[in-house]
Parts: sequence; structure tokens; C-alpha cells
Amino acid sequence: MHFCKTKPPYYLEIARCINSPPEKCLLARNETLKDFNASEAGIDIFLVENLLIHRINKEPSCTYRGSLHYLALFIKSLKRVKKN
Repeated sequence: MHFCKTKPPYYLEIARCINSPPEKCLLARNETLKDFNASEAGIDIFLVENLLIHRINKEPSCTYRGSLHYLALFIKSLKRVKKN
């Protein structure tokens, strides 16, 4: 890796390594203080709310949010859409 975590180029490099455009990637997080720079790289963020590590007064910026169970259902729904 050529970049440090939480910097947008870090996430872009990971996307390149897995041969996926950033807009087709999803970062699932349970922490509100780090990794939200992934959205600056065009990566959607799913915040797992029922397992939060750092709760802050400021509303975190994320594309999706919900429980770990909902994340699993969400990922399954993405797989069904991709097959069609």
C-alpha cells in the first residue's frame, strides 16, 4: 500500500487492487470517528449502529445505516440485483 488509512487515495488503491470501481464498493463500519473519508473516494459507507464504538455528538456522514442484521440483508439484496 502506498497511502495511509483514512486518506481517500488509500480507498482508491484498494478498489484498484480488487479491480472494482469505487462506486461499486461498500465500507461497513461500526466506528464514527474514522474511515468516513472513504466517501470522498466515491465509496458508499454503511454504519452499523447497534455496535457503535465511538459515539459522537456530530452526525456521521454515511450512505446507509442500520443493524448488523440489516447489513447482512442489504448485502444479500445486492447479490440478487447483480445476478439479474
